[in-house]
Amino acid sequence: MNEFNFFTPVELFEHIKAHLEDLHTLKYKLFEHKKTEIDETLKFSTSNHPENLHNAVNAMEPYCNEFTVDIGGFSSQVYLQTPLESKPSLSLTFYIGDKTNFKFPSDDGEKDIKAWFSNIREYTFIFFDDGGIFSKNHNKLKTKTKKMFPSNLKSFKYMPYKMREVIFEFFAKKNPIWKDILKYDISLPISLDLIKKSRTIKNLFENKFNVNLPKSTNKKHPQNIYAMCCALKYVFPEQVKYIMEENIDSIIFIYSGEHQKTTAKNYLTEVIIKRIINSNNRSEHARLTINLILGYVDMAFQLGEKINALAGMKTIKRFHDEYAIKLRVKLYKQKMIIPKNELSKIKLPSNFIRITTTKKLAEESVKNNNCVMSYLPSINKGLCLIYALDYEEKHYTIDIRYTKRNGYWCREISSYRNQAATESARQYVDDALKQINAIRDK
Repeated sequence: MNEFNFFTPVELFEHIKAHLEDLHTLKYKLFEHKKTEIDETLKFSTSNHPENLHNAVNAMEPYCNEFTVDIGGFSSQVYLQTPLESKPSLSLTFYIGDKTNFKFPSDDGEKDIKAWFSNIREYTFIFFDDGGIFSKNHNKLKTKTKKMFPSNLKSFKYMPYKMREVIFEFFAKKNPIWKDILKYDISLPISLDLIKKSRTIKNLFENKFNVNLPKSTNKKHPQNIYAMCCALKYVFPEQVKYIMEENIDSIIFIYSGEHQKTTAKNYLTEVIIKRIINSNNRSEHARLTINLILGYVDMAFQLGEKINALAGMKTIKRFHDEYAIKLRVKLYKQKMIIPKNELSKIKLPSNFIRITTTKKLAEESVKNNNCVMSYLPSINKGLCLIYALDYEEKHYTIDIRYTKRNGYWCREISSYRNQAATESARQYVDDALKQINAIRDK
């Protein structure tokens, strides 16, 4: 029997039906007045894109065996089924799509309507009589998969929150930990078997990472506890207690699909920055210090070195320079391949020299005695571009990034041994990027 052997699919099914009125209240409150607009948008978009008709109709009006619940604008089918062995199972299917703007003419002029059937994904959860919970998802516009996998806590993040709330409150009748999971909206890759063995959030992470955590852990946000536990094996053994007891101000954001190693790196970076720099300090010196810490932690992870979470800036600077030299040797044999994306389209003035080969990157690292060689993996992922600039008798290494919201921006500009750029040099770079962004936004 599984951890959910305290309920049967029939009991869960009846529980969801009992809360159906609350779910419909949400539907009426948010979406009833938009029904006409949704119908018009559906008609317009499918007339221009006939291939989407079947998917759009299924997303808006899916079939169901028992009842349909509209939650947060997405239709859901909930039904009880009995397979050949006569053991009932409960199946929940949700259709979720990206919001896409469509413009179409009307008597009042052109309207801009949001539709929910772009890149539709179908998520299915099946609760079996023996307590097992399985799930699958597929893109309705691509090949359909029939494979089911055991669900973990992260699987539930694809379930609309209102439905998740109803189900978790039902689970909480047996194990109160589900109240905290719902309260903090935890969606981490944690086995449901571990929840069976745990009564508190602290106990849950102790079971997952096989550690004994201090009482102070209860004061931390669950995502920070998870990130902290990921970080423990990357610090020196004598600093594990310090990491356990230290608390950072911000909540570590765990990206979907992010590896525990990346989460650990982000957490340790925040711990060191908090200890060395006042969070309100936004000076150029503070920014330079943060960049050194970022470089030190990133290179240590690339080289498989333990992080010294209690190191001062002199020690961090020494490690930073040592690791930069090691990485030049390690990465020199790797080829630089700049992906074609929005970032690669940037065209700066001719005195900005783009680094396009591993050899040139190594030469830039030696010339300015910095860790820019460690940026090669990020360059190959299309996350950044490195430029060299001679300005006012100084040589600068520049890290350029791109986001849809902010356009092109300068993440870092520094001269020899990571010295801060002069105000005029930074302004010169910012002005060049502003001109490019102004053209892009037209």
